[in-house]
Amino acid sequence: MTSQWDEDSRFPAADWRAEVANDDTRLGYRAWVADQYVAAGEWDFAVLDTTLVGAIDERLSAQLRVDALAIRALHAVMVEQGWSEVTVDVEEQSTVEAVSSDDGSLNRDELDDEDLREDLFSIAGNCPRSVYTYRDGEFRVTRTDLEQQIKSSATA
Repeated sequence: MTSQWDEDSRFPAADWRAEVANDDTRLGYRAWVADQYVAAGEWDFAVLDTTLVGAIDERLSAQLRVDALAIRALHAVMVEQGWSEVTVDVEEQSTVEAVSSDDGSLNRDELDDEDLREDLFSIAGNCPRSVYTYRDGEFRVTRTDLEQQIKSSATA
């Protein structure tokens, strides 16, 4: 196999589809082929290299989707809660430490809701670090910042 679309003559796609249908594998075709070579005790560099390149591409694509979804989710929460700005922890930029309401008031009590805190940890922690701006000793993001990120990703 020299490209992601080529079928391996030794391990045809029909065999892979049968394993998928039987729930014997959840691997993609190229990863399954590489796995078959390894299981047979053979190391086909071209197959392994193509599989690695494909996996890296898939990981990058998945990370870009996670980034975009996390930005949209954080924006949605901020709109729903009436927040204009979120401040996150300096170390990991994943824990929301404070929020500013649309009226400009800083509020930490709104974060007492444990379910909301857990959701925010997952959302904020999956936003790309570049979303947050370091200002006044803290990492922050405004709703306007997120709207600009969403708009720029839609046009990219």
